[in-house]
Amino acid sequence: MEAFTGLFPAAAWLVALLFAGAAMLGGPRPIPARHAVERLIQGILYFPVGIQGLLAFVGHVFLPAEASADIGWTQSPFEFEVGVANLGLALTGIVAVRAGPGFRFAVALFALCFLGGAGVGHIGQFLTAGDTAPGNTGAILATDFLTPFALLILLRIQQRIGPWASGEDPLAP
Repeated sequence: MEAFTGLFPAAAWLVALLFAGAAMLGGPRPIPARHAVERLIQGILYFPVGIQGLLAFVGHVFLPAEASADIGWTQSPFEFEVGVANLGLALTGIVAVRAGPGFRFAVALFALCFLGGAGVGHIGQFLTAGDTAPGNTGAILATDFLTPFALLILLRIQQRIGPWASGEDPLAP
């Protein structure tokens, strides 16, 4: 499971970028910035947020000993809670692919709190305990910050370059 934990976050991002690229190839020419940003947001919501979250749910809930070992921890009853939080993030991310900007913004905030908080915890474990397990450092650590920040930045760009599909703007005063 270590190779999976170490590689899947990067693979999810690669698939998201490939999805966005393929979707843009089938779109209008020249490719409007609005179209590119939308496809990137959809790819990130579906793959690094949705699919990766579902797999994290499965790992933490159904394979807790392996999931804990991949993070460099001993198994704990908190594996279930972490798994269910991952399930919530995954399902909201998948729904957000077709949702309006307000819902997407809420998912990005959820991702920032959950994934960003996990990333801060991973850094703390690295600094205090020397934990270099694949589920604590490497690609997972990078995507803990990359995913929510990329979503927030892309949502802001989308808000600035064109009207939201629903006309709603969650970032407006």
